[in-house]
Amino acid sequence: MKKFLISTLLLVVLILSVTSCSSNNPPPNNEEAPFGLNEVATFEDLKFTATEITENLGTQLFAPDEGNVFVGIKFTIENISSKEQSVSSMLLFEPYCDDVKVDYSLSASAAFEGSLDGSIAAGKKLVGYYSIEVPALWNTIELEVKSNWLSNKSATFVFNRDLVNNQPPETNNPLTSSPEESTVVETTAPSKNLSLNESAVFKKLKFTATEIVENTGSQLFKPAEGKIFIGIKLTIENISTQEQSISSLMLFNAYCEDIKLDYSFSANSAFEGTLDGEVAAGKKLVGYYGIEVPSNWKTIELEVKEDWLSNDSASFVFSK
Repeated sequence: MKKFLISTLLLVVLILSVTSCSSNNPPPNNEEAPFGLNEVATFEDLKFTATEITENLGTQLFAPDEGNVFVGIKFTIENISSKEQSVSSMLLFEPYCDDVKVDYSLSASAAFEGSLDGSIAAGKKLVGYYSIEVPALWNTIELEVKSNWLSNKSATFVFNRDLVNNQPPETNNPLTSSPEESTVVETTAPSKNLSLNESAVFKKLKFTATEIVENTGSQLFKPAEGKIFIGIKLTIENISTQEQSISSLMLFNAYCEDIKLDYSFSANSAFEGTLDGEVAAGKKLVGYYGIEVPSNWKTIELEVKEDWLSNDSASFVFSK
């Protein structure tokens, strides 16, 4: 009995000491609140510190599109593990501008010194810029970072435009003008004959068609004789509480004069932005669905789903 009491007492003391240590050194929680400049997000292996945000108009060789600007976010990434760690701009970062998903820009990266790619020895640091192209009148940039692209743990840095020094003069920017108010259509039953600036709302995603454009292609990618490229611009908003995947090939079916068409990679190269990728909860993806149609087309129908396995769909119809 005496041995049992002693063993029990030792076990209680051990548990209390472990609990005390845990409370003194809680694991970092990067998901509680967003980080800003000169704040540090600490993971098990890497530590991220954003130190600067800068705008740049590019060079003669690499310049942003009209109405856009290059933005570089400078980071110091420290390897706090005991092993070499790999860092990748393409795999560890996910940027949004005013809640719309944007892509890492190689053209923009040419305007800033140092990238966030490579291997970092234990105890060493990597300093460089994460570069994107955004509308010149952007308001907020949000950058989600991970220490491992397979990890579910992330931290979010948020930057407002007033943090940028030497802002360029404000000009009218059609990319940031207020869109027409959308008509929301619930899809408890499949919705048909939606048109521009109308929305199809599913349980997880909201689709809004905002523009339809013709294009004759480029020297590298041209439509066949008697045909033309069409780009249908959509804003897809994630209205769920979890990250959602979007795929041009899986979620859309296109028809011209009731004849089914295939998604065209050549056509999509004529338009800026695709409808592919991951969209965080509450964020948006903006891009074009590209097809090739006869030049004298009259009606295009685009069927959309939020899940390729779902039977629920909505249809947008556009007349020439």
